[in-house]
Amino acid sequence: MNRCKNEKGFTMAELMLAVAIIIILGALAMVGVTRYLRSMRLMEMDNAAKELFFAAQNRITAELNSGTLGRLDAKQMETDAENAKAISGVEYMVRFPDKVNGKTDSTLWDELLPFGSIDDTIRTNGFYIITYSLDIDANLATVLDVWYTSDDGSGFFRNWDRSEDALRNASYKQLTDARVDGNKNNRLKFPDGNGNAVIGHYGGTGVTLSRSELAIKEFQLINKEELYLTGTVERVKGTITLDQVKVNIIVEGRKSGAKKIVTLDQVTDAASATEGYDPNSNSNSGKFLFVLDDITTADKRFNKRFSTDADGKKFIPGEDIQVTVEVYSNDVLANIDRATAVDNSLFQYVKQSTESNITTAEAGIGNFRHLQNLSSAVSGVELGVKDATHANRLGINSALQTTDLKWTKSKPTDPSESKGFAEFERPVLFGTSTSIGGNIYYNEGNTINSFFPIDIDPKNTESFEKQFGIVENEDEKPKVRCFLYYDAGYTGIGTSAPEKHKISNLKVSGVNNAGLFGSVGTNESVVPQENNDTKEYLLSVKNLDMSTATITGDSAAGTVAATVQRATMLTNVSISDATVTISENKTGNVGGAVGESVNGLNLVNVSVTEANVSTDSGNAGGLLGEHSGTKVHLTISGCSVTNSTTDKPVTGTTAAGGLVGSITNGIPTITNSYSTAIVSGNVAGGLVGTVAECGDGSEIKSCYVGGHVVNQTEPTKEKSQPVIYSSTDFNVTATANTGIAGGFIGSIDAAAGTGLTVEACYSTASASADLAGGFIGQLSGDGAANYSVSNCYAVGLVNDTTTGVTAENPDRTLSGAFVGNLADVNILAGNRYFELVNENMHAVGNIENPAGVIAAETSLETYNNFFSFGVDKEFSPYNDRLKTMFGTRYFLPTVKDLGGDDSMNTHVGDWQPVDTLVFNTKSSTPTEP
Repeated sequence: MNRCKNEKGFTMAELMLAVAIIIILGALAMVGVTRYLRSMRLMEMDNAAKELFFAAQNRITAELNSGTLGRLDAKQMETDAENAKAISGVEYMVRFPDKVNGKTDSTLWDELLPFGSIDDTIRTNGFYIITYSLDIDANLATVLDVWYTSDDGSGFFRNWDRSEDALRNASYKQLTDARVDGNKNNRLKFPDGNGNAVIGHYGGTGVTLSRSELAIKEFQLINKEELYLTGTVERVKGTITLDQVKVNIIVEGRKSGAKKIVTLDQVTDAASATEGYDPNSNSNSGKFLFVLDDITTADKRFNKRFSTDADGKKFIPGEDIQVTVEVYSNDVLANIDRATAVDNSLFQYVKQSTESNITTAEAGIGNFRHLQNLSSAVSGVELGVKDATHANRLGINSALQTTDLKWTKSKPTDPSESKGFAEFERPVLFGTSTSIGGNIYYNEGNTINSFFPIDIDPKNTESFEKQFGIVENEDEKPKVRCFLYYDAGYTGIGTSAPEKHKISNLKVSGVNNAGLFGSVGTNESVVPQENNDTKEYLLSVKNLDMSTATITGDSAAGTVAATVQRATMLTNVSISDATVTISENKTGNVGGAVGESVNGLNLVNVSVTEANVSTDSGNAGGLLGEHSGTKVHLTISGCSVTNSTTDKPVTGTTAAGGLVGSITNGIPTITNSYSTAIVSGNVAGGLVGTVAECGDGSEIKSCYVGGHVVNQTEPTKEKSQPVIYSSTDFNVTATANTGIAGGFIGSIDAAAGTGLTVEACYSTASASADLAGGFIGQLSGDGAANYSVSNCYAVGLVNDTTTGVTAENPDRTLSGAFVGNLADVNILAGNRYFELVNENMHAVGNIENPAGVIAAETSLETYNNFFSFGVDKEFSPYNDRLKTMFGTRYFLPTVKDLGGDDSMNTHVGDWQPVDTLVFNTKSSTPTEP
């Protein structure tokens, strides 16, 4: 029976007894665990209270040292009645924040614990009370106690509205009982030792106010290829360790009023750090470095780091900023030291002026960062005057380059080492010098290893608005929303005309529109120019010298500007040793100065020397690749393109010209300009490749093309052998089997209504093509067109490459010594050519004995009338033998002699010497008669 009984298990009474024992033991254990957790919580609250104590005490001391201690006296209680109480004549109590009544603002709070003075998680998320004593007469201020909790049910504020006596005798007594040296149980379960809140405390009689002293030394705000600040934190006295020091950077917009505070992180690897605070440099000083604007790093551009402040107020791109470095400690008692500097956020400077309700400003450009920041896609700046519709604009409508700029770093093989722009070094801060440079970030996640072109008036798309916060009322949008006048001039010693600052070695690639400026204008910008008198330009560039630029675009490329869609002017600009191309397997137009223009371009005194301009698919021009646009002016005056050698050609697969590749529509006016470029294209011209359908008033006047000749053999006679062309060295060449080439213009295709005048111009260049002309390759079009070619001459060799053309069978060619093919002979008047240079070749290829053009050596009378013997004129030949034979004497007529502009009385380039004429025998190698 006993065995059976035991097999039945525990009785109910036994089971209940076991459960009771377990519950009792668990309860006893839970009491210990709960108390342990509260003790850990109490330690956390105590640490927060301690940090608040030192932060508030150090701020009070800073007020004392700056003479502004009065901001904490009893008068402030009137403005902070909901947050502050007077405990006695010199003791005050302040609570933060007043979440019970839904308030977080307090004047005293901002004085004792301003934003950035302490971790904002503690500053704004907890509940705390600070008491302090203040004796203004004795100039003394001391924090007495700090109580802190993160528990909503702390009961801190439940008696706040009672009288001062009730507060002092009731609530305040509960707090004093919660001091470290008071009733610990009250702190674990506040209030009265019966509540649920855990109260941290620091202060009371046990605090020793031994103060350490800090100082900021060697503080600098550097405005170079980066905008950055540096300095050291020095321990002057006391026991503070440098890793107990906090470093704040306070940035305030002088125009916007926006304010942002950044606390520098302590660097862990000082030798490779690019910014931060290094407290371990030595026992007495630590170094700090902070970058405010670095265009090579996406997250360190100024508009990314400082777009808006904590209150949502926007910084204005390009405004002056006040930068304050503040060092302090929340771990020990120490003074707060500050250093302040003011500089511009994006540029060397910004000078503003205001007329009536319009604000304009000039930006100083002293390095490539300043230059790059003119691009809104990089810096967020909006160019153009400011009025009531532009809240976030400074009115920057002009930029002055104040020094030479040199791009010194090319793209390396290893992309991780890319340094896309001018490389420089910071001072040695963290043990090693730091090399600065890198990719230009023009959009989040996208980089190019070069300068990013400046767009003027980019299209106001939704994505652009979102990226830069630019949202304007369409009804109030000004007609010209964005424009820029760029000047690189300065007054030299003893000079009256402006000298030019340089931009050297500029590299642009990896973009559609490549150049110093990318796209100028959009369809929403301004109405097209209707005349030359307008002074409204979206872009004006003057007094600039650009050398050794390398420009590669995917759709358009030009050293100064890639594509001009609205009114643009270049004045007194020099370009030398440039390489301008279109990317491989891409189609686009290229120009030594401007790639393409649509609506209004004015080029005055622009020179391009020794440039290589080429495209595998498109138009190319030594000055301008292509111009098109109905009733829109293209003005070129006093411009030149010169190449002393044949190894830097202007090459286009469609059309190519020494000055302009292609002109379609518009109203071109080209005057007082010349070219000595080597040109090749499907249609090629020494000055202009193709001209088509120009409006009335179009003209090319007072211009010339200078040739290149080569020495075929050494002299064998007493008199110098003639300087002649070889068959492989023609200056203007058509690349296609059916191509057209002209020593001056490749092709003129005039439709009805076309009005084009070519007058007082000449060419000494050679031309070679299936259809070639010494002056114009082909002139065709509607008989109703109004165009003329008068008082011009061509003296270069013309080579017809048509298969089967020989000296014995010359009639198969349409090439001509003056015009290759002519649709209307009546357009010619008073023109001349060299008959003996191109023997057996008609003046006009398809017309025998045409009116309006005669051989210069037809008779002694015509010969003497054509040449200007005995008249000294400036002659700058490339060929050494010409220099020996003629010195500086140019015997052919200059533009001035033809009745053109008086200033065009010189000649640059080679020519066939008239006293030893050369016959064209139609053989592969021309010979002397």
